[in-house]
Amino acid sequence: MEQIEKIELHVCSRCGNELDDEERDSPSLNKLSEPICDDCYRECYREYCPICEDYYDKPEKPTDTYFIVSKSSEQDAGIKAGVYHVLEYPVFSAAVGGLGSTYLWKENFELLRECDVDSMLSKIYGKGTAKLDGTEFVCECCARRFSRTTNFIQIRKRWVESALYKNIRERGIIQEGK
Repeated sequence: MEQIEKIELHVCSRCGNELDDEERDSPSLNKLSEPICDDCYRECYREYCPICEDYYDKPEKPTDTYFIVSKSSEQDAGIKAGVYHVLEYPVFSAAVGGLGSTYLWKENFELLRECDVDSMLSKIYGKGTAKLDGTEFVCECCARRFSRTTNFIQIRKRWVESALYKNIRERGIIQEGK
């Protein structure tokens, strides 16, 4: 009987695949405290942020949810480009099967900052590297970073090598300190 329990601990409770050595040493657990492989854990409990290109925990409540509307899709979305904070669910609803138009529950979210996220990303990562295409859910860190009203970095000119300073100043990434 003990051998059966030991075998079950080496198998993902969701997909049935065998756990690798690292997953066995410190397994992720589902809500029922059963072992789950990293892929299934990511699929069930994590979201991907297209800005920082990292995974974050899925929000447990609406007020922990943020999304960004890119300038290129603001007309399709019917709302201004910028950073939004969800107040309550639902945010979007669509016809069954994804056919038909999407309805936005505008009373369920608020605009934190109207901005052109595409151009901000281009300034940070270089021209032609805008990562967003439409409306995307993002992590709280990126939402807060893009909803600031000041530049991302404030430095004093004398601390930075002049060629580097000129380059980042021309790209509009920094604001000169006093």
